[in-house]
Amino acid sequence: MGTRIVAVCTTLLISIAAMLVADEAQAGSDEWTSNGPYGGSVGALAIDPTAPSTLYAGTRAGIFRSTDSGASWSPAGSGLPANADVRHLAIVPQMPTTLYASAGDLGLYKSVDGANSWTSLAENLSVSSVGPVVIDPLTPSTLYAAALERIYKSTDGGSSWTETSSGIPTDVFLIRCLAIDPQTPSTLYAGTFAGLYRSVDGGGQWQLIGIPTLPRFITSVAIDPQNSQTLYVSGDDDFATDESRVFKSTDGGETWSARVVEAISSTVITLAIDPQTPSTLYATVPVNFERTRYGYYRSTDGGDQWVLWHIGPPNGALAIDPQSPNVLYANTGEGVLRSTDSADNWTARNQGLANTSIDDLAAVPRFQDMLYAAGPRGVFRSMDGGDSWTALEGDHPPIAFVQDLVVDPSDPSTLYMATQAAFTDILLDVVLRSTDGGERWSLLENGLPFNIPMDSLVIDPLTPQTLYLATGIFGIFKTSDGGDLWQPSSEGLNGAHVAALAVDPVDPATLYAGGFDNLFKSTDAGTSWQDISAGLPPTPNGPGITMLRVDARTPTTVYAHGEFGLARSLDGGVSWVTLDNGLSGNIEDLAVDPERSTTLYAGGSAGVFQSTDGGSSWSLLNDGLVVTNVSSLWIHPERPATVYAGTRGGGVVSRQDSKRLETSFLRGGRFNVRVDWRDFE
Repeated sequence: MGTRIVAVCTTLLISIAAMLVADEAQAGSDEWTSNGPYGGSVGALAIDPTAPSTLYAGTRAGIFRSTDSGASWSPAGSGLPANADVRHLAIVPQMPTTLYASAGDLGLYKSVDGANSWTSLAENLSVSSVGPVVIDPLTPSTLYAAALERIYKSTDGGSSWTETSSGIPTDVFLIRCLAIDPQTPSTLYAGTFAGLYRSVDGGGQWQLIGIPTLPRFITSVAIDPQNSQTLYVSGDDDFATDESRVFKSTDGGETWSARVVEAISSTVITLAIDPQTPSTLYATVPVNFERTRYGYYRSTDGGDQWVLWHIGPPNGALAIDPQSPNVLYANTGEGVLRSTDSADNWTARNQGLANTSIDDLAAVPRFQDMLYAAGPRGVFRSMDGGDSWTALEGDHPPIAFVQDLVVDPSDPSTLYMATQAAFTDILLDVVLRSTDGGERWSLLENGLPFNIPMDSLVIDPLTPQTLYLATGIFGIFKTSDGGDLWQPSSEGLNGAHVAALAVDPVDPATLYAGGFDNLFKSTDAGTSWQDISAGLPPTPNGPGITMLRVDARTPTTVYAHGEFGLARSLDGGVSWVTLDNGLSGNIEDLAVDPERSTTLYAGGSAGVFQSTDGGSSWSLLNDGLVVTNVSSLWIHPERPATVYAGTRGGGVVSRQDSKRLETSFLRGGRFNVRVDWRDFE
């Protein structure tokens, strides 16, 4: 009897576990899903004028929609191409389910169902790059779109277009902003890199106005919604000034006067007018040289006096709730901010807004659910295998780009970062170290020449105080004390360019180094290098190696990417074969399945590819991948059915192989069934 109970209970437990596996396999399996970090650069914001709790955000990952005033966001980009960088949004006031989205070089798109689906207008508007769009408030089928230095007009909702740029010279370089008179929509204003232009006949003819008072580079135009003869312009001249200024006209642009926002040498980037109380204006101004912090200013007297209320991240525009104008939204380089008290205080509203740019992922071998991600917004940490992320408010300088982020395998609180960062008035290539998990960072420059390229940084997995740094034509540098002192390690390189490094994880004294012209190997921890380029696939201008990877299970298997594409060596670099059947684009990272060495993943500019035959053939795995510019890959060592990818604009995404999940369960993988037989005695 006891044996039967045990058997029944065991079967029940196995069935429950199998259902759990099936549920996990069904949720997000076989296509990519977002895992954050949430936030990132938001290029455009639009508010539904009839239901202001509905917002739209244009990002590098397409369009997101919120129906709860920004508390949560979900993708709303069906029909948009991958990598659609949406920088301008326009809503038809009378029909707020109709929207237009400008995606730069990818063209103009239209939605008639509240952003559920989008169709391209590129066939009708065949231009190289689309910028701002404005809609006639009285005749919504009439709209105008700027494309570089030209303006186009449609009178049928975007079905057909005609150029209407007469009077605007082609050397204005760029039309940055468009504004339409809300009371007399035949009057329009175009802010360019060569002054402000006005049309009073619906775009038929344009004339330069505001000379000599207005600046040359126009950044924003705002029109009083109740008295359109009053308008405001911001911008800058070719020469530096000691003040950030706003220019005001009360006669439709005939004459102008300057108002000082702040006595700092900077430029007002954005302007916004309270739709109910137009004497209240808002402006944002960069307040440091690196332009990483913006001041948020408010005027309550039509721009005569300004008060600084908040300092926050870089801002592209301000959107004001038309029904509750004390509620504002700011699209920034870090996501969306919301204020409910007329810009006094701001809170982030980014849940679900997966738009962060990730340059590198770094895993912690001893702590297999700990993962770091780094990019221009800084460093993020996950403690649950990439399912959620926390931003580390480190004291490092503003980051422009992260070349490599590596973690000490014996101490996950010690991180090293090869990065390009801003120091006061210049961008420098540097190596930084943190010993407290990314909160505080120190500069590791002892022994390194000033501002040399930081092309590749790798760590010895067995002796993590040892790191190697590739610096282009300056060779390789090595540290044996965690970066306190760097010394040249270039014997045998003979001045060759080095851009990529790889360490044998089993025998770290074996390293590989590649660059423009050569491939090198060291078997004595970098003391000397031997040229092993002879076996590489031939190329007319040198191998141009940009990536090297060593198979952890079979370290004589090495992968390289260069001018020859992707190649593999099975004998430690002596001979090579190309593996480009099915691959396309530039490959930035390669991950080898920790259980199946013949299963490979390659990520790069065209997305993620998979090979199940050791690289002989590849298939594209881009289902669900909104941003296909992939910078880095990671496979969980205990759950190889899940692959993580860092993207440049779409955060970190993951993909589960449902068949592998089922196989993992049958092997007794992630879901283990344990029965204490004593419970049935």
